[in-house]
Amino acid sequence: MEVGKGKLGVDLRFYAVLAFALALFGRWSIFVLILTVVVGFALAMERNDWVNRQVLQALFLVLAIWVGCFAVDAVSGLAYLLGRSLDNWYGSLFFMDTMLYWVQTVISWTLNILLWIGAILGMMRTAKGQEAKIPGVSGLANKACGYVPPAPPMAPQYPAYPQQQGYQQPMQQPYAPAQPMPPQQPVQPQQPNPFGPGAGAPPAAPMG
Repeated sequence: MEVGKGKLGVDLRFYAVLAFALALFGRWSIFVLILTVVVGFALAMERNDWVNRQVLQALFLVLAIWVGCFAVDAVSGLAYLLGRSLDNWYGSLFFMDTMLYWVQTVISWTLNILLWIGAILGMMRTAKGQEAKIPGVSGLANKACGYVPPAPPMAPQYPAYPQQQGYQQPMQQPYAPAQPMPPQQPVQPQQPNPFGPGAGAPPAAPMG
């Protein structure tokens, strides 16, 4: 994506890359202060929507890590005070201190790694003129700038046609052999009845 130059003749990608480079060292207060100055300068002077979103993502990323570290320290402090109050009964203060130290160390290093990964990804993407898209903070930056990201293009939908069933051959009846016909007897012609209607009466027998 071609971003171009801003109102001051500076490549707009410079502000975004610089902001994420400072965010890479966001655990130190001096770098957070410098990052805040860079973000304020870009917002006030350039007033470019793309630059605003990227530098705000870098600032929100650092603030999120700071809030996470503060929450871990607060929970560890409360647990330590609770352990001291219960130490008179259970005598487990040393064990609790050790456990809290290791848990706090693991969470702090995890937050540091997330910060470094987000900052490096932001530098790589913004150097190409792309959106940083840092998970968890990109949405906040978009809302702060009033930006609504375009929806991804939808795949074309085709009407569903009914599936054509394959040609089915008609069921054939099992072949039954023809039964032999009995031989027909010839019909004999009937002889006319001599005593039928219209025939004369038979002659009378002679009287002896």
